Formats: sequence, C-alpha cells, structure tokens
Amino acid sequence: NALQVALENQKRTDLLSNRSTYVYYPGQGHLPRDVTPNTANRSYAISAYVDRPSAKSDGVLVAFGSSGGGYSFFVKDGKLVFDYNTLGKHIVLTSDRNIPVGKAILRYVFTRTDNFKGTASLYIDAQKVAEQDISLPPSLFIAWEGLDVGRDALSPVSPLYANLGDFAFPTGALEKVVYEIKGQ
Repeated sequence: NALQVALENQKRTDLLSNRSTYVYYPGQGHLPRDVTPNTANRSYAISAYVDRPSAKSDGVLVAFGSSGGGYSFFVKDGKLVFDYNTLGKHIVLTSDRNIPVGKAILRYVFTRTDNFKGTASLYIDAQKVAEQDISLPPSLFIAWEGLDVGRDALSPVSPLYANLGDFAFPTGALEKVVYEIKGQ
C-alpha cells in the first residue's frame, strides 16, 4: 500500500534522519535516494543561490526522482517552477514574474498543514511569486532515482524539459542548493 510505504519512508532511521540542514553543490554526482533529505509529509524549504548571466539562463536547480515520481525545482523561460510528479500526474507551481538577471535566492517552501497537505510557495529573494494549497498523494514519496543538483541526469521528473536532455543550469550560475527540514 502506497500510504504505508510513504509513512515508513517518513520514519527513515538512516544517518541523515536527524539533520535539519543539507547543502549541495553543482557538479557533484547523482545521489542515491537513501542519502537525500527526507521531505515526506514534513515542512521544508529549498533555497538555490544563483547568479544568472542572462535572461536565457534556464535549467534544473535540483531534481529528485524520475518521470514516475518525484519533484523538480527549475528555471524555464525565465520563470521559477516547481513540479511535483506523482506517477505521471503533475502539480506545477510557476512564478508570476521573471527572475532578474544577476544574483538571487530562489526558494521553494512547503508548509505542512495536515497529513500530505500543505501550502507550497515560491520566492524570488524575499518576494513571494506563487502560492498554492496542495494535497500530495503518498505515492509522490516513492521515488527511486535519487537527487541531482544543477541538472536532471536520469529520467526527467518534469515533461516541461523532457526534450532538453539533462536541462543543466549554466555552469557557474548556481552556487549551492540548501534544504531546511522542519519536524520529524
């Protein structure tokens, strides 16, 4: 049962389960699922520190999972996008404005309000640019492919860039990605 698997995943007792902050850098290899932040049914934030050299500087900031399930945080056509993929069904949040050229902190925040429910928000620097109340099916958290920073190296999480290869963020334009996990 998908709910049972998701709840068991939430109770992971691996070496990373007690951490609340994770920092990742572009250029690192693909990370297996078991050594990635556990966001299942928790409040969390993902912040990407970027320095976009042009308005056409698009690409994946961080992606977890595959075309069968997971999430991807990326820039497409100058807009900030977060795509939840649950067994091929997508919940997509897109900024209401373009990201400026230059330095910015791009942020996704999920605030849990109930089991597998919450408010998803996108920020460019400190300005909220999208918000949506969402219900996340437990199957969202059954992703096997792991985490990529600055690209989506294996099966693409989002169909919005599926025809663009690994949709890598421009070299040197992504400084780091920081996860902040709240609650257990």
